[in-house]
Amino acid sequence: LLSNSRAFFVDDTASAEAAKGTPAHVPFGSGKVNFTPSFQERDNRTSTGFGPMCRAAMVLHEPVHVVDHPAASMAANHVHENDAAYAAQPAANQLHNAHSYASFGQHVFFGRDTRFGAGKPAL
Repeated sequence: LLSNSRAFFVDDTASAEAAKGTPAHVPFGSGKVNFTPSFQERDNRTSTGFGPMCRAAMVLHEPVHVVDHPAASMAANHVHENDAAYAAQPAANQLHNAHSYASFGQHVFFGRDTRFGAGKPAL
């Protein structure tokens, strides 16, 4: 999916998620990753947008909802990496958790637990 992003990544300016300010989302069953105007570079003066590590985590996270549909979108599996319940989530659920894939990629690359997702927008 990442190697063919032109076919799967969509600019979204008109959805309800875009209106809410959600930076990226996958409409259930659409097979497309939608990026909204909120998926913008961080402006520290206004505390808006997202830093490069956070945006990279989103780019790793969202495609999991496409390739592991519908399991990756089930509430039992989709526990945020900064939630206290994340570390206690059973492995069977973690396998379908989109947050786990972004966190794993970061851990492999940096050699430590970084968790650069939306919970750390400035990074």
